[in-house]
Amino acid sequence: MSSRPSTMAEAVRLARLREVKLTEARRSWSKPTSNCFPPPSSMPPLVPPILLAPTTAARFPIKRLTPAEMQSHRDKGLYYNCDEKFSPAHHYPPLDELNAQPQAPTTSEISYHALAGYHSFATLCFMASIQGTPVQVLVDSGSTHNFVQSRVARYLGLAMESSRPLSVLVGNGTTLQSEGIIKGLTVKFPYHTATIEAVVFPLVGVDLVFGV
Repeated sequence: MSSRPSTMAEAVRLARLREVKLTEARRSWSKPTSNCFPPPSSMPPLVPPILLAPTTAARFPIKRLTPAEMQSHRDKGLYYNCDEKFSPAHHYPPLDELNAQPQAPTTSEISYHALAGYHSFATLCFMASIQGTPVQVLVDSGSTHNFVQSRVARYLGLAMESSRPLSVLVGNGTTLQSEGIIKGLTVKFPYHTATIEAVVFPLVGVDLVFGV
């Protein structure tokens, strides 16, 4: 054990000597004895991320009504896609008139909600019957024509015309082919009976779609 300094100068000298030793000790601890990681230049380069080229979804010239426009049509009792008064017996012009060129398929439209049987603010669902068989009917503002479930059409033995091709444009942009057309289809509602023309289509969750 070192003796105590006898003078002030001796005490200052010992203090500075201790400070130098502590500084050297800190430096020795801060320098690692071995390098656990390779230098940055020796590390393999990172794999560059794969950049996907942006894809532009096909746009179809489909007119969609705003909620305000839909409410205005409802207040006036009009169809969404035309200015005629609503009636369960109403139907759009026959597909023969819409198809100017027989060799070109006619295009109809059905909303994705109606195809999947989902209910939304633009749909109305109720019960009816065809040939005494109960069916679930969906009134849809996004469909331009009437559609009947293909399974229901086969089960009831409905007369189907399949000579003319018909492309159906679904609301999500997909185009599907119908199975045929049924003319003179009688649908009985609780207080009304309507005779319509319907496109045979593989609907899900609903039997009949009324386009308005």
